[in-house]
Amino acid sequence: YIPVFCSDEETEQFVSRIVTRPVKYGQPIQLEGDTVYSLLQLVLPEQQSAQVAEEMSNGRLGYEDAKGLLAQAINDHFRLARTNRAEWELRGDDVEDILREGASAARTEIRSNLET
Repeated sequence: YIPVFCSDEETEQFVSRIVTRPVKYGQPIQLEGDTVYSLLQLVLPEQQSAQVAEEMSNGRLGYEDAKGLLAQAINDHFRLARTNRAEWELRGDDVEDILREGASAARTEIRSNLET
């Protein structure tokens, strides 16, 4: 489990705790079913993911480096969402107003549908 809304440092800590197979540095890593590689595929562009796959399967990229790449890719991928959330957390009154307006609009729509 890696939370989306945490700090870059916390992401690095979560990624560093991913359990990996016992592979010595320089040995090929079997990619099928590999957690680190599977997560990398989710957050890296396709071309970069293919390059990482080649490097891991040829033993040129070990787990320590792959985890560092994964943490960076996760942080990059979610940076905008994290920034937006932090900004909205500072605007609690605006969030409450938006939720009230949405609830009111939903009630109006529901009433209209139930009456027909």
